[in-house]
Order: sequence, then C-alpha cells, then structure tokens
Amino acid sequence: MRFRNAFLAGLALASCTTQFIPVLFGLVSANAGPKTARAADDNPPGSAQTGTIKLNNCLIKAVKMARLASGQLGVLKDIAPKEGDAVKKDQIVVQLMDDVPRANLRVAILTAENTIEIDFATKANAVDVKEYENALGANRRNGNIFSAELERLKLSMEKSQLQIVKAKQDVQVNQAKAKQAKAELDTYRILAPLNGVVTRVQKYPGEAVQPGDPIFEVAKTDVVQAEDFFAQRQ
Repeated sequence: MRFRNAFLAGLALASCTTQFIPVLFGLVSANAGPKTARAADDNPPGSAQTGTIKLNNCLIKAVKMARLASGQLGVLKDIAPKEGDAVKKDQIVVQLMDDVPRANLRVAILTAENTIEIDFATKANAVDVKEYENALGANRRNGNIFSAELERLKLSMEKSQLQIVKAKQDVQVNQAKAKQAKAELDTYRILAPLNGVVTRVQKYPGEAVQPGDPIFEVAKTDVVQAEDFFAQRQ
C-alpha cells in the first residue's frame, strides 16, 4: 500500500531514509488501491487497528522547494548556509560583490539630498519680485506708461519662478534615481523565500555567476511527502 504524509496525527517514521531529514514524525493518511479498499469494506466497523507502523527505506520528498538563482551578473562574495543548514524566510543567504552598486547608491543619495538649486532659485525669485514690484509702482506714479525695463523685470521674475519649479522636479528625479540604485543594489543579494533546509549547494564564493544561474536549493520541511509499501494488515 502506498501512502502520503499529510501530518494529521501521530505516526512515527523513525527508520525512513532521506537526503535531508533522516527522522520525521507526523501522521499519514493511507491511499489504498482498489483491492485493498474492497478488503477494508469487508471488515466490520471498528475492526481497524491503530498504532505505530515502522517503515524501512521509505522515500521522503519535499512538497515545496525553491531553486535560488542569481539575478545579477557578478562574483559570489559569500554563501551563508551550507548543505543541511536551516534557513529562515527573508534571511540573506547569498551575497555578490557589490562595491560598485553600493558606491553608485551613495552618490545617488547625496545628489537627491542636494537642495541648493531650490534655495538659490527661491532667493533669486524674491529679489526679482521685489524689483518688479518697485518698478511697477514707479510706472503707476508716472501714468502707466509703457516701459521696456518693466517688461524685462517681469520676465526675469517669471524665469526665476520657473527655475524653482525645475529645481524641485530635479530633486524628485534624483530621489527616483536613488530608489533605482537601491533596487539595483538589492539584486546583488538573495533572500531565502521560505523557512526550510538547504538540500544542495551548486556555487561557492569566488565563482562568477550569470543571471539565472542556480546557486542552491531550499526545501520546506514542515510538510513533506512520504512514500513506501506496507502490508494490508497494518
């Protein structure tokens, strides 16, 4: 009879061989074949026996596993876990050499924090507004005659107002570039996608990797699938 581990109540799989978990404890549900099912129907209700079934050489498979790959071209700096080590979700498990993208992020942050152009344009506009208002008042006292100088001052005031707008937009663009640099830096490390055990390591520190190159595998071990054959009387 073949069964699959469902972790429902207390069956001990104490003698199962497996690559990553030599001993498991959990409940199983038996999926009997047609003949076994008919035989079970012939037994009177309540005749089924319960207890511990010892299974030898059973096969245990991970129900859920992840193959972690590099998302960036680079050289491996560190691989934290080894085969058989437990890892937690969102733990940093792989780190690529990231000196260049880290420096790029620092430059992007400094650029995004620079608001000198906004401050300068704001002060320049305050001067232009004052000059225009003084010239406008003088022109009114002189009978609102046309003055080319007045038009020039008005244009200068509007220009400095637009410079404030542009300086603010530049800061927003630089902030977006800083976020982009941070996102790029994050691709130089790999986080564990689940709680589990490392079952295979394929790359080691110092090796070059291409985007998509598999580095190691993680298997989720809190729910597994066990397969074996046992006698119908069990």
